[in-house]
Amino acid sequence: MRAPSRLVAVTILAILSALVGCQGPPSAAAPGALGSGVPPLGAAGLFGDAPALRSALVAAPADEAQGDPDVNRGLDAILDGCDVRADVGIVNECTDDQLRTLVEQITLRPAPERVRTLTAALGSPGPRQAAAAVVLAELYAQAAEPLLQALDAPAVEHLLAALEGQDTPQAVQLAPLTTHAALLAGEDTRLRAMVQNHPSQRAQFAAVRRWLVARRLTDFADVAPLSAAVDQARAQLAVEAVLAMIADAPLSDAERQTVCPWARPIATHPGQQVAALAGRLLVQGCVGEDADAAVAMLQDRLERGEFALPLSELAIALCRADGVSPSQALQARACDLVGRVAADRRVHAKLREQARAALVDLPAPAPPDALTP
Repeated sequence: MRAPSRLVAVTILAILSALVGCQGPPSAAAPGALGSGVPPLGAAGLFGDAPALRSALVAAPADEAQGDPDVNRGLDAILDGCDVRADVGIVNECTDDQLRTLVEQITLRPAPERVRTLTAALGSPGPRQAAAAVVLAELYAQAAEPLLQALDAPAVEHLLAALEGQDTPQAVQLAPLTTHAALLAGEDTRLRAMVQNHPSQRAQFAAVRRWLVARRLTDFADVAPLSAAVDQARAQLAVEAVLAMIADAPLSDAERQTVCPWARPIATHPGQQVAALAGRLLVQGCVGEDADAAVAMLQDRLERGEFALPLSELAIALCRADGVSPSQALQARACDLVGRVAADRRVHAKLREQARAALVDLPAPAPPDALTP
């Protein structure tokens, strides 16, 4: 698929700048700079009101009685045979794998009419909307490319209309797909309105994470300052967005030169969750001294008696190479640190117990060619 247009990139930049803007007045854009022609989002930034932009969202009709009969029968089967929890966005306890059956059916033939029927069901608040949102989220997770190719203009309209203003689990589930689809469709104005006005911070953040994955470092200069935000949630968002980028595709050498120097000081963030995420980023995306800084941060926090669950989990993950790929030398240092945690009485007893358990039956170190370069 072709990358979003320059107009979309300009709009993305404006939204991400607005996120940073809640820390203080935004700096004026230089003449001709990217984003200089985009109207400001207002002093309140992303979380302010923008009636003009909100009105740009046009509600799409949702007539689930029409459309593809197989999809409608599949949704009816889910409603009849599964426990559909709209309040938490869960479909489970199906009597005959009704959810999996519909997902597989659409995956095998993701025709526009089928997908459009599914997105139209998002206009039916309650169990039917919840079931459709779960199916769409599963399709996006399992077969994103065919799903996106099958989304026509009415289907994208359904997604945007269903997401706008909804502080629901379905909004969070749909935010990544809607962001991706809207970027590809050039629906930047509607997406911008949704992100700016959305009442769910989780949905907003999910949209921004998907945005950064789609655009890589194109808009990184506007995401990076979030790491210094007083609001810890925004600082965490910046790191999580880059981790999502790395999960999507490893950092290139050029990207590493930008990301790793930015991430190192975040490892000293007073919030241990933010610091632990930054440490994981340094190990997963960086090399040499940048990666070493993750263990150095853990050692320093332990020496200062500031060692809670997020840091303990990172130390154990590095020691056991669980979800991360440290070098053998870095893994050895992490295991030594875990041993110190197990013996440090300043650390909570449960964390000491976890550390002792982590040192039992350690997996063999990965061969050098399997390690992060």
